[in-house]
Amino acid sequence: MILTTDPRIAMLFGIDTSGKIGEGNLFIATVKHENTDVMDKLREMIAKRHRGLSGRRRIKASSLNHKELAFAAANIKSQYGGAVLTISDLSEVRKSVCNIRDWKIKSLAAAVFLSARKIVRNGDVVLVDRDYSEDVMRNLLAYLKTIFASEGKNIAVESGTSFNDVIAKADLIAGCLRKSVIKPGKIQAKDVIKLVGRL
Repeated sequence: MILTTDPRIAMLFGIDTSGKIGEGNLFIATVKHENTDVMDKLREMIAKRHRGLSGRRRIKASSLNHKELAFAAANIKSQYGGAVLTISDLSEVRKSVCNIRDWKIKSLAAAVFLSARKIVRNGDVVLVDRDYSEDVMRNLLAYLKTIFASEGKNIAVESGTSFNDVIAKADLIAGCLRKSVIKPGKIQAKDVIKLVGRL
């Protein structure tokens, strides 16, 4: 963990996306870690519909119905945020930055930062779901750390999976965003373009 002069205790955040960069609308969820029994309660609810699904080690948003996602949204009490980068906005980004090396992953890092910047603070630890190859994840994490540092936030950024409780909750919130259970904020193309230009 990064040492910081911030006297408060560092917080752990999980970040997950629903969708992949360049393949339709990209929904991004950021969730602060808190110890709760919401996943156990969700399993109990799912068991009434599908006992085999509730017994899986990982509960994924893609397997849940609207009622179960609404339950997750109502019962994840920890601080969270959600945003969407639409495919039309990504097209606008592409036109401006496609000549920049690794523009797509830099754009993803910028979008993740823009969705998380209001709740992640200096000294925090961020886990990003491992949705891409090892090389892509390494670059994504490096770009994300650089953008946060440029905003005066020295954070630790690592990759994680939905076996991590906080990533599992971020996956649920991302699913809620995609299925309009929660209304996402909109990431502006101009903001992504500005950040990519710094990298």
